[in-house]
Amino acid sequence: MSTHGYTCNKTLRLDHYQNGSQRLTTPLRREADGKFTPVDWDTAIAEVAQRFAAVRDTSYASSNKCHSTPTDAGNDQQ
Repeated sequence: MSTHGYTCNKTLRLDHYQNGSQRLTTPLRREADGKFTPVDWDTAIAEVAQRFAAVRDTSYASSNKCHSTPTDAGNDQQ
């Protein structure tokens, strides 16, 4: 498909998304009351990693280990 020398509309809107006044530039944490509070990147990454680990641990603990992960492969000791 040829653009016949024209730029895609998505490309024309890039500046709006990259530099718009509504663009988020810091992570936000949703509080119990539904409001959002800015947090630093280290805190945000740590909290997301903690939640992923909790989901992984809950899901893995309730599974019957029918699958293996790269760390489990070839390790029959329990």
